Amino acid sequence: MDQLQSNLPNAKSVSLVASWFGDDLRASHCRLTPRTERSDRITEGATWSVAGQTRATAETVSLVDDYPAYGGTPSDASVIAAIRDLSARGIDVVFSPFILMDVPPSNTRPDPYSTATSQPAFPWRGRITLSTAAGRAGSPDKTAAASAEIAS
Repeated sequence: MDQLQSNLPNAKSVSLVASWFGDDLRASHCRLTPRTERSDRITEGATWSVAGQTRATAETVSLVDDYPAYGGTPSDASVIAAIRDLSARGIDVVFSPFILMDVPPSNTRPDPYSTATSQPAFPWRGRITLSTAAGRAGSPDKTAAASAEIAS
């Protein structure tokens, strides 16, 4: 935060982004969860915890060539500490929860946009849709079934 203020002395607000992870393009199957890079990471200070999950109980992000595909979700305590620190410095905070899609290349989830037997790896979150995407044969688009899929 000191470096932020040193480099950007006129900054009056910041956007604080915290990512959770979706795991399926089909809304009715997509779970949004916090994730870690590694379950065995040892941290100093506060213990990593997000929405009641610990490193031992949270899922880890997918690996690509043995490296995490994403950074993990910041702990609840670190988000709160950052907001408090920024506020104490007179900097407004815009908290931005963010969804990243952790659909690994080796997945076997049906693609709602095609007849492919797997979804594209690490797709854009804006592609979350129905079990069969609108415009495709058999899509529940504009039906009660679509509403039920989204609600689930």
